[in-house]
Amino acid sequence: MFWTKDILAIVLLHLSAGAHLVAAQSQTFRWSMKSANEVSNPGYTLTQCNSATIVVNDTQISNNPLSVPPYYMMSYEIGGTTSVSQIGSNASNLSWTVNHAAGSNLVLQVIDSAGNSGGTASGTFDVVEGSFGNACLPTPNTDFLSISTNTTTLTTCEPLILDIYGGGPPYTVSIIPLNYTTVFNATLSADENQYLWVNRAEPGGSLIAVVSDSYRQYAKATQLIQLQGGTNFTCDNLQSQGSQQTVARAETHLTAFNKLWIADGVFVIAIIAYIGYIIVRG
Repeated sequence: MFWTKDILAIVLLHLSAGAHLVAAQSQTFRWSMKSANEVSNPGYTLTQCNSATIVVNDTQISNNPLSVPPYYMMSYEIGGTTSVSQIGSNASNLSWTVNHAAGSNLVLQVIDSAGNSGGTASGTFDVVEGSFGNACLPTPNTDFLSISTNTTTLTTCEPLILDIYGGGPPYTVSIIPLNYTTVFNATLSADENQYLWVNRAEPGGSLIAVVSDSYRQYAKATQLIQLQGGTNFTCDNLQSQGSQQTVARAETHLTAFNKLWIADGVFVIAIIAYIGYIIVRG
């Protein structure tokens, strides 16, 4: 993904949090899609490389400050790529190009230039093929940053465990519930590659988790994780936290060059051994 200096600054602000601290990013404004067939409800579709019109409702929520343009769309592809796109400054006429391939399923969130959140849409959006080509699609990410998780269903107070592989630490974790006013962000310490998040999200919905590294590369997002359980969120004062998994990191922190070098080295050793065998026999 190509990052401009401005977009990088906004995303850094959006994701900022202390190590081991879950920063709950609350909703400060509302947004919706303007087109009749592209509203913030589940079951609606978006067309690959087409433009979707976004409207920000800048009516003040509680005592939160008004939103600060320009605005950005954060589109989280379930099991796939996360994209950040500037969508304009006119709150009543913003435009987002659907830069995800047909077949993708998206969770959408709008943020402003101060890193404030407009919340996530109430459902996911399916991307379908149209007549707009594929020129808008980003180059596939070939870096070795990935995450794995321990579950697809999460009960209240149950920990979600994310193992992070490759890329460049420190890592930033975002837990994103659908149709929710709060997104949970945490930045790990430089030596940590696992994150345990204690579930205090409302049951009955779902969430995804995404991870970015110090180069602002995104790992593929998790699949949807279903939420269940009660509404007692004290959880015996359990706290979310990062940790270090030394073996996992040592095995997976190889770059493409490292892996190629190792493979070539094994091949060369095999050739030398074979030549030695021929000489001894001869």
